[in-house]
Formats: sequence, structure tokens, C-alpha cells
Amino acid sequence: MERKSSSISYYASFITVTAAQMPGQNAMVESIEIDGELLDFEDGEIESGKTLDEAIDNGLRKATSVVDF
Repeated sequence: MERKSSSISYYASFITVTAAQMPGQNAMVESIEIDGELLDFEDGEIESGKTLDEAIDNGLRKATSVVDF
């Protein structure tokens, strides 16, 4: 299994998204952390990606929408 994380600063929040991918499968968001707290999300709530980068982008979109709310 391959994993990748990306961290960004968004307004006054610090966001980290981690995605994982098994060989031959789509990449899925494993976790989203906003200001040190894990975001609770349901399976399938965040779209998977063909690559780790795509999954991370989907996770970052979810996280920024939470911050914006």
C-alpha cells in the first residue's frame, strides 16, 4: 500500500490530508485533519481518485468546504 500526505494553510486553519492506494485500485482519502482535529466523514462521502494526488485534491476540497462553512 502506498500513502501520501499533503498539508496546506487555508485562511487561519492548517489542513493535512492523507490518502492511500493499493496497487491496481483507486486511491482513497484515509484522514483529514483540521487544526489538529480529525474530521469525521462517512465512507464514500469523498470521491476516490485514480491517483494519490487526485484523492488528496478531493480531500482538500472537502476540508476547505468545512472551513468555509
